[in-house]
Amino acid sequence: MLQLYSHNKPQLAILFIAIIVGLCVGKFLYYIINRLPAKLMRTWKTDSQEFLFPNIDNKKKIKNNCNLWQYYFSNAPAWWYYLPIIDYFSCKKKSSVMLPIIEILTSIFTFLIVYLYGVTILSASFCILFWFLIPLAVIDIKTQLLPDELTLTLLWIGLLINSFDLLVTSQQAIIGSIVGYISLWLTHMAFKFFTGKEGIGYGDFKLFAAFGAWFGIMKLPVILLAASFIGTLFGVTMILLKKITRSTAFPFGPFLIIAATCIAMLSY
Repeated sequence: MLQLYSHNKPQLAILFIAIIVGLCVGKFLYYIINRLPAKLMRTWKTDSQEFLFPNIDNKKKIKNNCNLWQYYFSNAPAWWYYLPIIDYFSCKKKSSVMLPIIEILTSIFTFLIVYLYGVTILSASFCILFWFLIPLAVIDIKTQLLPDELTLTLLWIGLLINSFDLLVTSQQAIIGSIVGYISLWLTHMAFKFFTGKEGIGYGDFKLFAAFGAWFGIMKLPVILLAASFIGTLFGVTMILLKKITRSTAFPFGPFLIIAATCIAMLSY
């Protein structure tokens, strides 16, 4: 039975199960990382075509809007496609090296969470949190997108678990989600007003609101300051190495995620 907190270290069998579960979840996260942005692009293209050319029959609409879960479990070339790590070496057509990396990374986080917090409601919640943050970080790095399907779902899950006062009180979670969104929105509008350029994306507003729902309003300044520091350090380093210029845009979401990860692992 799941407990709220546990001070006892889990047995080796539990840790082994956590590793296997992490690998399996990591495989699905890799699929999300590759499929979700492409699905969104196709959907936006279809919607824009229907708006601009309403008389054209778009036969791909149903396929484009296919549920990702349904597509994942109905389009496997063989049964070993669902096995983590093994499928990378067994398939004739090699997948990206990112596949085992995502699987192993997810497994490591799942193992650490179960090792630190045991088989508890807290560890289950943190596993769900990190299973969302991994694809969000990778998708933002690759495409500079933070899909609503992930950010808003993460926000609602945060509000749900804190309705039971798991990490913070429900009042702090609600206020945190509101303040998280509005604070970055105001920052974005001020930057746009003074520079005439887009600064922070709308996906970052929703991601920060999700962190407010999970950790409450009191943790938001720490997350934002830490993310800003890490982002500035990264930007300065890349400029000095002449990898980017001062006008080069890079995603802010991964830095928010790194900061929130540190808060989660060090505060509970």
